Amino acid sequence: IYPLIRYQRIGAMSDWLFHASRVEQIYDNLRQGTCFTYIATNYFQGSGMGSFLFYPTIFMYPWVGLRFIFSPVTAFYIWYGIVTLAAFIISYWAMEQYSSNPYRSFIFSLIYTLCAYRVYLGNYVFGEFLAMTFLPILFLGLYEILYRNSDRWYLLAVGMALVAYCHILSVFLCVEILTVLCALKLIFGRFSWQNLIDILK
Repeated sequence: IYPLIRYQRIGAMSDWLFHASRVEQIYDNLRQGTCFTYIATNYFQGSGMGSFLFYPTIFMYPWVGLRFIFSPVTAFYIWYGIVTLAAFIISYWAMEQYSSNPYRSFIFSLIYTLCAYRVYLGNYVFGEFLAMTFLPILFLGLYEILYRNSDRWYLLAVGMALVAYCHILSVFLCVEILTVLCALKLIFGRFSWQNLIDILK
């Protein structure tokens, strides 16, 4: 990240411009005293595009906050670094909760956070990029419900809520995956009413 900040270069392709325009719209609105943004009036050719109605924005606000302090390019890369650090920490914590092995947790956090697909998403597709940060919590929660301690159902709820605040399509994909995993548990293992209640919670 540091060399990219130093040379102030961004490869603006795919969805990057779309999301950067959303950030700039929030930035402009905050400068004018409006906290919440619902339509884009200054960007997207001033069309009033309702992109904010369909894309969650809560995790864009740190980028906007950095935009008040740094240049647009530097603000983006610091935000990228913060999200990446969060992914390292969350994936390490989730694996440590699962395995109680710090070495395995460290290796998992490196592989998960630096995998090519996630790095690719961090350049262009910010909804999925943010959602991937919280997927380990979601899957740890499902594992706890189905196999270990159903009293920790709240991990699934927290993981799903955080993913929902990042990328709505990822929520649907996660629900599909969770449904398949629960169906496999029902077919090949023991799936209790308590498991169902905890998942619904």
